[in-house]
Amino acid sequence: MMKYAQTLVKLTAAVLFAQGSKGHVMRGKLVNDIHNHGHDDDHNHKHNHGHGHSHTHIHAEDDPPTLNSKFDPNEKFTILGKEWKNNQEFIDSGARCGTHHSIEEQNLMDESLKIYRAKVKPSIAQTGSVTIDTYVHIITSRSGEGDITDKMVEDQITVMNDAFGGRPKQFGDSCGNSVPQSGAQTDFSFQLIKTTRTENEGWFNAGPGSSAERQMKEGLREGDCSTLNMYFNGGGGLLGWATFPNGCEYNTAMDGVVNVYSSVPGSDSSPYDAGDTATHEVGHWLGLYHTFQGFMCSDGDGLDETPAERSSASGCPEGRNTCRRKDGDDPIYNFMDYSYDCCMSEFAEGQDTRMKDFWTMYRGLDSKQILESLGESGPSIEMQ
Repeated sequence: MMKYAQTLVKLTAAVLFAQGSKGHVMRGKLVNDIHNHGHDDDHNHKHNHGHGHSHTHIHAEDDPPTLNSKFDPNEKFTILGKEWKNNQEFIDSGARCGTHHSIEEQNLMDESLKIYRAKVKPSIAQTGSVTIDTYVHIITSRSGEGDITDKMVEDQITVMNDAFGGRPKQFGDSCGNSVPQSGAQTDFSFQLIKTTRTENEGWFNAGPGSSAERQMKEGLREGDCSTLNMYFNGGGGLLGWATFPNGCEYNTAMDGVVNVYSSVPGSDSSPYDAGDTATHEVGHWLGLYHTFQGFMCSDGDGLDETPAERSSASGCPEGRNTCRRKDGDDPIYNFMDYSYDCCMSEFAEGQDTRMKDFWTMYRGLDSKQILESLGESGPSIEMQ
């Protein structure tokens, strides 16, 4: 098993670097959002946009769900400095979230998790509640755009603590008739340690994989892999993006979450201004996939607790079911879907378990020893 684990890590390194031409490599983290699938009974649409990514979205031919929202997803709206003809155009552009992984990387990460659960987890003390030291870095343009207030930062931390704590929202309205008040209470909470403010036009416009992102993070990041660094800038054409936990030990400087500044509570940028862009991206930072991962009806996020979902949700489509042969309606209320902020209100129990396991493996006090026991010695390829 040890030899297998070592081979697995070498394969992971190979995938992360050899596929660099297909996606952005951010110090070993591959962001690749080309999704393949084999369903002939749906309409498949591939969209290209200015970030160089290709997104394949599948729209099932189900009866249209009830659209319970004061923000009509079929109407025009403006966000990220652009007017969109409807919310689906925004979703299809890829701007909703820049955190994507190749199928190969996902499979290798999941296999590492299986090995950990089978060989290491039964013999170690389990992680209890975790309070994550959080550093917030506010990047503004030369004109002062993006200068969110300290109160907005504090409210953002409150939103995250409510979401991960399984408590009802304090900011924003519910836009559906059946949106749950809250979901599972996870073991994670967040403590704001420090807020920094930097005026830098290049960093304000930084996108994922850019030299400006690297300079920003290398210049501002604080702490180790257990420390959450959140950067608020102009978004680089995205609401946000995040790094996954498995790359932090070897690429600590690039570890963290980036969000567009207008996504924080009180920014008046509906329908994504209640702070749950950060909740979503921190979910990635803790190891969660999208609920529609892989765009197939095969539980692509690896969790039984989130019903299968063939494509990302738009708006608050209550009763939506893109996988009729599987149990349960689509998990549109889950923070890891693409619903409006006012529609997302819960994590699932299985997501808490996954986050705790990834925390112990990659971010906890004993993560180094655990990775050594699994044979994870890091990529042998020198990073640029």
